[in-house]
Amino acid sequence: MVINWKVTVQMCCFDWEYAFPLGTVEQPGWLREVWQGPAIRNLRKAHAENRYTVNSRCQTCETWGTRDEFDRYVDFNEASYFSVF
Repeated sequence: MVINWKVTVQMCCFDWEYAFPLGTVEQPGWLREVWQGPAIRNLRKAHAENRYTVNSRCQTCETWGTRDEFDRYVDFNEASYFSVF
């Protein structure tokens, strides 16, 4: 999870322009709401379907995650807190 200096959760670490924010740390219940919210779920679904043209950042990316990483993100449980990618 990437949180920038504005306490905004970013789509990924390559979003240096802060163009694709997912939410903010300041809102109550932010962790589950942001990390399992509709914006990131739609992005994960698109990536699982090999649709990498969903936004301009993903279109040019050459550093894709693995299916194992995706499964850990979707299975949000206590054990996943300690997964190292």
